[in-house]
Amino acid sequence: MKETLKKVIQLDKESQAKIKALETEKKHISDYRKSILKELTKTYQEATDKRFVEIQKRILKEYEDGKSAADIDASKKEKNILSQYEKNKEAWLKSLISFCLRE
Repeated sequence: MKETLKKVIQLDKESQAKIKALETEKKHISDYRKSILKELTKTYQEATDKRFVEIQKRILKEYEDGKSAADIDASKKEKNILSQYEKNKEAWLKSLISFCLRE
């Protein structure tokens, strides 16, 4: 009976040691998983930030190109309108005055 009791105690000690080793391994795995997750998060965040900056630069360039084209187009139209005004100013004024005087 003593022998059986010693074996049970010994098995219990071994089991507790195995449990403790497994708990330690679980903690190491958990810590490793957290560090990998942190590293991946940082990597993906850096990649996302880089992509965001690239897209932002492209959009700003497209905006500036479009703005320049619109400014050129507006300038041409303004010159055309002023030219038409200068050409027809006298005729328009005469037409307007005659219209007003008829009334």
